[in-house]
Parts: sequence; structure tokens; C-alpha cells
Amino acid sequence: MQTLRVVTAALAVGVSCAALSSCLSHAFELTPTVLRVTALGIIGFASATGTALAPLLMILSVYSPHLPWIIYGVSSILGGFVVRLLPETRNKPLPDSIQDVENEHF
Repeated sequence: MQTLRVVTAALAVGVSCAALSSCLSHAFELTPTVLRVTALGIIGFASATGTALAPLLMILSVYSPHLPWIIYGVSSILGGFVVRLLPETRNKPLPDSIQDVENEHF
């Protein structure tokens, strides 16, 4: 059983690293050039805030032992659904400036 835990943990770390690098490379490619530094700063701040607050959610296990895990699961599922709100960019040129974004009609 211990070997299974170690293998699962190693797999989870690898998948987490792959997801993070994928998200960052997509963030670099999808943000307009003029906003790239600001957008990545906001992304970094949100990431650091989530990293700092995630362990604190375990304090909620005082009220219910399942509550932290429910919050983790619901936030992950909501994050997956939010992606559906992004505009489709297949076979379309990506915006290079703020004017390109403002002139784009959905």
C-alpha cells in the first residue's frame, strides 16, 4: 500500500508540473503584447494567494471533515467550467494590441 501511495504522489506532482507549465505557456501566447507583463503579474499574484490559502482551508475540518475536500473539488470543477467562457480562437489571428481586442466583435 505504501508503494501505491508513493507512485500516486509522484504521478500527481508530475501532472501538476505539466499543468502549470501548460497554463503559463498559454498565458504567454494568449495575452496581447502590451498587457503581457501586467496579466502575468496578476496570474502570479493569484497563484501565490491560492498557494498561501490552500493549507488554511484544512482548518475548516473542525466544522466538517469533508468540507475542505468539497471546497477543493468544487473550485476545480468551477475552474474547468470557466474555460468554456473563453472565446474560440481556432484559425483566428490572436490580438496584438488593445485596439485589436476592442475592435473584435463576438
